[in-house]
Amino acid sequence: MELIKLRGIENTKEAWNELLESNRIFIFTYKRVYQLNYNENSGYYLQEFDYLRKIKGELPYTKRGRFVAYDSKDANNLLGRENFVEVS
Repeated sequence: MELIKLRGIENTKEAWNELLESNRIFIFTYKRVYQLNYNENSGYYLQEFDYLRKIKGELPYTKRGRFVAYDSKDANNLLGRENFVEVS
């Protein structure tokens, strides 16, 4: 079982692949939002959305050290606005 650590989030290769296949590619951590991507040359990586980062004093997305993965519809519901488009 191969563990892959992306931006402090440790998960197995199979788990990252499962998230991609189910289109749950929007990763919410403590105060940051990422999009999970895969490239043949570089493998799995997370692209951060800087403009969605929570500032000091705002309530975080998750508890510290945790993360959740959503598809575009659920991610938009969490944010309260249409920010992400559905990927097919």
